[in-house]
Amino acid sequence: MAWMSTNENVGEGEQEIVKMIPNKQIDFVIYFKKPMESDGRAQMIFDGTLGPKLQEGLDNLKGILDKK
Repeated sequence: MAWMSTNENVGEGEQEIVKMIPNKQIDFVIYFKKPMESDGRAQMIFDGTLGPKLQEGLDNLKGILDKK
């Protein structure tokens, strides 16, 4: 995913998913391009509460996209 914004607080950059364990974990790298160059690694670990809600959101998004 990439973003570009005219808002100076948001800037420009990219996010790359480097590892996924379904319903458990997502590891990603964020590359900041503007207003300054930098990068960082992060990890989201989903517990039993967040995992089902995330899946519900993804299923809803898939349903919307499948209709188009």
